[in-house]
Amino acid sequence: MALKRFFGRLILVSRGPLAFLWRVLVHPTLFYCYRGGRLFKKWLIRAMAPARSWLNIKYIVHVLVIFLSFVVVSSNIQAREQPTISGSLGQHSILSRVSGREMEDLVVEEAGPVEFVKEVSYLGAQAIRPKAESLGQVMSGNGDPATDLLIESLPPSIILNAVRVQTDLLAADESVRTRTQVIEHIVEAGENVGSIAHRYNLQTNTILVANDLSARSVIRPGQKLRILPVDGILYTVKKGDTILSIANKYKSTAEQIMEFNDLADAGALSIGQSLILPGGKLPAPAPAPAPALVTTNLRQVFSPATGGGSGRLLWPTSARRITQYYKRSHLGVDIAGPVGTPIYAADDGVVTFSSWNNGGYGRMVIIDHGNGLHTRYAHASRNLVQNGDVVKRGDVIQLMGSTGRSTGSHIHFEVLSGGIYNRVNPFDYIQ
Repeated sequence: MALKRFFGRLILVSRGPLAFLWRVLVHPTLFYCYRGGRLFKKWLIRAMAPARSWLNIKYIVHVLVIFLSFVVVSSNIQAREQPTISGSLGQHSILSRVSGREMEDLVVEEAGPVEFVKEVSYLGAQAIRPKAESLGQVMSGNGDPATDLLIESLPPSIILNAVRVQTDLLAADESVRTRTQVIEHIVEAGENVGSIAHRYNLQTNTILVANDLSARSVIRPGQKLRILPVDGILYTVKKGDTILSIANKYKSTAEQIMEFNDLADAGALSIGQSLILPGGKLPAPAPAPAPALVTTNLRQVFSPATGGGSGRLLWPTSARRITQYYKRSHLGVDIAGPVGTPIYAADDGVVTFSSWNNGGYGRMVIIDHGNGLHTRYAHASRNLVQNGDVVKRGDVIQLMGSTGRSTGSHIHFEVLSGGIYNRVNPFDYIQ
């Protein structure tokens, strides 16, 4: 009780001085500190505002790519070393560390008799070292002590296989050059058109044309491909063809065609016969016809009694990428495509508006289809119709662009039902 009374009197006595210190010292200090913190925060936000424009994720990615490139290059530079008998070039590089010891699993072919190997150069007269001109010189090292030491330390199978591989390739090349018939190649796993063409010493386009493939075609293991003996095309004779007409059309020569196909007489052709045309090329494809413009330009008032549209609307462009769908905040469909892509009339009708719209649509066309439907086409780069023009379903009325309030080349397509202010979902009408 005594302690309680003591602390109670102490609090009563010190309350006044503590309240005075709070009002005079503590409270003003806390207030000004808080106010200073708020001012510093506002200043920091204003100072960092310009940095937000360039502190973007793409710049972070750029910095990361540059850093990784520097690490890879510096690592590979440090990995450069001189070849030794027990080591190999680049064994400390990143690629070597990733691949590990996979290459050690390769089986080295055993050595065979050297005397039957045809004397050929390896990698352009560079079998073991640049100045070796024959297998005997390679084996002796030509008197160079350093080279002799290196060669003596290598197994004989390595030297022999270096020459044997080139000999086999030479034999294969000779068989390709002397072949005159079309053969069949079965695609193996890991092969592509380019590797197959290189294997048979042909151009890639020769493989593509002979097998009716395009540059984007995909070949799969097990697929059969026709392989011509030379660059050119494989042609099937049709009615009325002659050697001369075929040669002129496909940029070959009559003499080469007759020689390569063993034709003794220029007139000895039969319908359905396959001919190899050495050096032949397919004629350039005919240019695609220009999009048909509106053929009618009748200045007349459209009347529903004359018929009108069918109510089934056409997709208004050849582009297919939709960037915005119909919703409450966007009463139309946005379809993106390159500038100049043709825009088609969705149905038969008459053009009631074709001009610039100041409300954000840019170059705009509105078509009355006479059955209570209107269609709107906005943001075009160019209008190809005028007010009063009668259009048919599929007529080109505009070229796609990015005019008005637009962030990229596209068409804003709207369907208006029962009036030009009642916009409905276009997908309810497009068929």
